Amino acid sequence: MVGVVTWGQLALLVVLLLGTSQTIAREVSQGWLKQLLEAAHNTNFTGQTVVLKDRKINSFAVYHGVFDGEVWERVVSLSGPQGEVIRKGDEVICLSSDRAPRISARANLGKLDALQKKLGEVTEFYSFEVPREQRIANRDTVLVNARPLDEHRFGYRLWIDKEKGVLLKMETVSPLDEVLETFEYVSISFQEQADKKDFEPKIARGLARELTLADGSAAETSAAIAYRRPGWLPPGFIKVREASSLPSKPGVQIEMYTDGLAAFTIFQKAAKDDTVEMVQTIGATVAVDRAINKTLITVVGEVPLPTAREILYGMTTRP
Repeated sequence: MVGVVTWGQLALLVVLLLGTSQTIAREVSQGWLKQLLEAAHNTNFTGQTVVLKDRKINSFAVYHGVFDGEVWERVVSLSGPQGEVIRKGDEVICLSSDRAPRISARANLGKLDALQKKLGEVTEFYSFEVPREQRIANRDTVLVNARPLDEHRFGYRLWIDKEKGVLLKMETVSPLDEVLETFEYVSISFQEQADKKDFEPKIARGLARELTLADGSAAETSAAIAYRRPGWLPPGFIKVREASSLPSKPGVQIEMYTDGLAAFTIFQKAAKDDTVEMVQTIGATVAVDRAINKTLITVVGEVPLPTAREILYGMTTRP
């Protein structure tokens, strides 16, 4: 009968509409992520942020500048023990007291670099919803909601400044839609030109240079330590940084991996004896370690515990 829509036709129409909606959401979200990347390499700003995880709040001062095309960043702990992370291009220096909280911005420093390389592939591992507008730090933003397409990563909600393209807030979300960790600017100001003085440590007295990261640098090795390589990585993750050992921490191998949103780090060092597995979780961050064949391997990052375990037990002896 003319004009009658069958259930089959209606179902096909729904599928087509959903597919079109998902395509629009993906393309619009990618557009905002592209703006976020451009802002990271072209925008100068300072601000104060709060990080909430495990019902605890820490506050930080953030400085972000671009000098001759090179990104500089400095993150200073404002609550609790003193600590700083300073990035100048590919070099990242961490300064902390013995009791300083581990500044979560460390891993984030390499994420945008990976996201830039893999922007077109992000949709293979996350689905996106059509962005909607909200207000953060007294500025207009768009909310980009990224949901994982597999069990190896968490979801993310990203609030991106509409005018500047800067990330103003991020929530890490569990598979049960529980907010595990929140990062948010409470104030932010933009400058035409950054001041290099803002990127020098101001509280270095009494702090230890904990580690130095350099993109693509080879870590110092010790013949006595059988460093291992990942035999398995979650799909989409690439290595973005490798740390050199320091005199204060000789023989430590450090490698950072990210898919542009999620990130984890693998630490390796010598151990006197093999040990049983140890697990610790704080907000969205999980740490799992075990000494195998007298090499202590630790996996730390924003990935589900089963994924961290699979990475740990997939480590194999380097050829």
